[in-house]
Amino acid sequence: MPYQFSDEGLAIHAEVRRFLDEYIYPNEQRYYAELEEVGPDGYPSVLDELKAEAMLRGLWNLFLPDLAPDHLGVRLSNLDYAPVSELLGRISFASEVLNCAAPDTGNMEILNLYGSGTVKAQWLEPLLAGEIRSAFSMTEPDVASSDATNIGLSIERDGRYYVLNGRKWFSSGARAERCKVLIVMGKSNPTASRHLQQSMIVVPKDTPGVSVGLDPHVFGYADRGGHPEIIYHDVRVPADHLLGEEGSGFAISQARLGPGRIHHCMRSIGVAERALEAGARLVNDVSGGLADPQMPRLVAATRVPYVVMHWRGHSHSMDSRAVYQDVVAEVSEELCRRVEVVTQAGVDPAMIVLDPGLGFAKRAEHNWALLTHLHEVSSLGGRARPFPVLIGASRKRFLGRLLAAPDGTPRPFAGSDDATVSVTALAAAAGAWCARVHQVPGNADAVRVAEAWRQAVRAGTRPAGEAQAGETETGETQTGERP
Repeated sequence: MPYQFSDEGLAIHAEVRRFLDEYIYPNEQRYYAELEEVGPDGYPSVLDELKAEAMLRGLWNLFLPDLAPDHLGVRLSNLDYAPVSELLGRISFASEVLNCAAPDTGNMEILNLYGSGTVKAQWLEPLLAGEIRSAFSMTEPDVASSDATNIGLSIERDGRYYVLNGRKWFSSGARAERCKVLIVMGKSNPTASRHLQQSMIVVPKDTPGVSVGLDPHVFGYADRGGHPEIIYHDVRVPADHLLGEEGSGFAISQARLGPGRIHHCMRSIGVAERALEAGARLVNDVSGGLADPQMPRLVAATRVPYVVMHWRGHSHSMDSRAVYQDVVAEVSEELCRRVEVVTQAGVDPAMIVLDPGLGFAKRAEHNWALLTHLHEVSSLGGRARPFPVLIGASRKRFLGRLLAAPDGTPRPFAGSDDATVSVTALAAAAGAWCARVHQVPGNADAVRVAEAWRQAVRAGTRPAGEAQAGETETGETQTGERP
């Protein structure tokens, strides 16, 4: 289906992309470092700096087409905002920097459309200014809340107030210090027709009777602000905090969900695209194109480093193929043939990385021979300009057998991670370009040590004041026998 974006939408999209390149990506590590310091409920200070720059550039409240003229915002249509949301999804905090983060976006939409004058002044204004955050409290632990007609929290009229009783959870962001207000959906008209029983009401988080309960995680992750359970016990809220009319809650929820689904889907596409780009920075082809002849052509189009591994077949037949007269020469020859094939498919030789395939159709003696002759593998038996070499010794059987228990029981794969550090250090010192590992920190340290060793060897110098054997510290040669 063709889409026609407006000129304004295209211009904003280009400006957001520039803003990400100039301000968001360069501050990504700072954000996570500050978040580590302030904790999951805190507020990294870098956000205020980035928000100020976004406001100066007019990149603020981009999602509200019906925003009043006296409020700061761009008022993009849902169509124009969709690709912007895709860009913002690439970094978790980018939406917040432009004041376009959920659940505030959906909450601001319905406060703008259905809130009373009091509610707009007290809560919409600071939300539009990015001074506070909010939460949406609809899902309940006891019912399938994807169908909003199932919710059971009660909203009962009592004179100039409504009284709320019930339990919600997955009220995303509600635990954060900056979250000051909740929009709550409950049942106000139990005897009305099914889709007219619900209402929505604005509840200040510090209202007596509001408390935070359990804090469930999502797939084991604890997001900033959490997804907590909220308990409402005899919570009294002024009647003018109701959104719209009694019984209009279901219709308001659908109005909120429409744009929200687009925002979430586009952000998900953005983060998926970034994940694919990260993975496409290097293609590790275990078969060197043998298992999938299309792979070299795809790699040629992406122009990313292509790891060509020595491979003699799938795992069920590898052991029977571990037969060599001269493993270094034969692996180099077979890799050379694979390099010819992939270059003919269009892969730039400058992007090729060789992997001798430790443990793949190789016994322990073969692996050690390859590790100690990496230069020969790199040059493919005499190439003038060697290829970079990747080694993968992590959690291989030959290390487990080397470190076997006295009774001969091989060490479990994970138990050989420390030994892999030694292999990585020795391989790095021997000129390996890269190592594939499981235990990253220890191996990274080993590479740093190996590089320092290589630099010292290349420099061939000693620290000032260090005397050579047979010399005094003044440089005079000593005579006589050593003590």
